[in-house]
Amino acid sequence: MTFDVVHGSVKFGSKMLAGNMSFSDALAQGFIFEREIDMKTGWIFRTASEDGLDGHIVTPALGFQSDKLKKVSVTFFDEDGSVSEHHREFLMRELGAPTKVSPTQTLYAYSWGRIAAEQDPRDNSSHIIITWQ
Repeated sequence: MTFDVVHGSVKFGSKMLAGNMSFSDALAQGFIFEREIDMKTGWIFRTASEDGLDGHIVTPALGFQSDKLKKVSVTFFDEDGSVSEHHREFLMRELGAPTKVSPTQTLYAYSWGRIAAEQDPRDNSSHIIITWQ
């Protein structure tokens, strides 16, 4: 996974995602979706098929609001130890020093949106989340 923080896009190998792209644009990039949850609020969440990425097994989950991509969530599934710490380390290697750090979040803020490693204290799950305005 690589980031273009100037333009606000993220690449998964040769597949590229950017804010406000449509579901058909994501399909055209080569993503295959296995699951869809329609929230009946204008939001539809789609889970892509499992893929290898930078030596990790990942399953990207994409959030579309009114058919515009607004959110991507990724988790590394094959890490030993603290997944949250691996997410933070990955982002620091890719993006450098974060904008803000708290016990449950490492945040990078940009004019187009944000990238964060977030840990949910309720169930200790952890994700890298990209959101666009």
